[in-house]
Amino acid sequence: LGITTIVSVDGATPRVELAKEYGLTYVHLPMGYDGVPETVARSLVRVARELAGPIYVHCHHGKHRGPAALAVLCRAAGVADAEQAESILRTVGTGRQYPGLWRDVAAFAAPPADAELPKLV
Repeated sequence: LGITTIVSVDGATPRVELAKEYGLTYVHLPMGYDGVPETVARSLVRVARELAGPIYVHCHHGKHRGPAALAVLCRAAGVADAEQAESILRTVGTGRQYPGLWRDVAAFAAPPADAELPKLV
């Protein structure tokens, strides 16, 4: 599929060496179900601005945290507006029992181009 970067928002220990064996960049941005923390959102901005794609966003179930991170990433990259980002959550079935994810996707605003962004891990 041409994937060059994996962004994992799962809390599991990343298999960085395995990713390297396949020539993949692996970015670990663990987050919970209560929302997209500002540091994670700003890191996703950095991913959008600096890393080559295609990018695969991973979480444990693939329905909640991963799609929320993907929606923020799409907004950061300028390929989705708030309505389109929310559509991503609806399409994959992100649970309404996680209102923080929905809130933070809707409220996301990309920082200015000269903003200092977190180092990617």
